[in-house]
Amino acid sequence: MTEALFLETARYEEQILEEGKRRPNVSGVLRISGVSRSGYLAWKNRLPSNREKRKEQIKERIMEIYQESHQNYGAPKIAECLRREGEK
Repeated sequence: MTEALFLETARYEEQILEEGKRRPNVSGVLRISGVSRSGYLAWKNRLPSNREKRKEQIKERIMEIYQESHQNYGAPKIAECLRREGEK
């Protein structure tokens, strides 16, 4: 749940910046979200774990398989392709 709050705060901050508005007061956003400032900054500066890196690689491969199938394959066929490639 904590990571969801961090993600929501980061999304809100990015959305405000994209809209060209002033940068939001991070302390205010964190207070509203119920997240500590130190916890948010630690999460924001954290390097991706090996699991996160692997998930990202698999997501990219899923998109490649989907595009190679001309957007015809669904989850069962994509999973089958990944299994044939040695993924669990």
